[in-house]
Amino acid sequence: MRKQANSEAEQKIKLKKEMQILEKFMEDIMAVFRLTEEKLDFNKKVLSEREQANKNTRIFLKSGNASSRTWYEQTRKTSKIVKRRSTGLTILTLNFTNSLQKRIKSFQKNTSVSKREIK
Repeated sequence: MRKQANSEAEQKIKLKKEMQILEKFMEDIMAVFRLTEEKLDFNKKVLSEREQANKNTRIFLKSGNASSRTWYEQTRKTSKIVKRRSTGLTILTLNFTNSLQKRIKSFQKNTSVSKREIK
């Protein structure tokens, strides 16, 4: 009777630990979701900025005042802004992805140990 109680208590502890691991994994998945959502919002913003720049370029070229130097400067400014923003997001994404990969490996390691312990 006492062995069974100890066994049940140990099983309960193992299940609680596994539940904590799964909750942490769920938090990581939600973080990936938020990051993906931010990336999509960023891409949408970049596309709208490019669309506006293209629209401005078309208006400028149709106006007849289009000197190639002025058009070049306008295009260069726009591309620098877009490049700077996308570089910053790329760095953030890489850092987060590396961190998440480490967490996933740790999760997989912990769950494989837990599965062996349960069997």
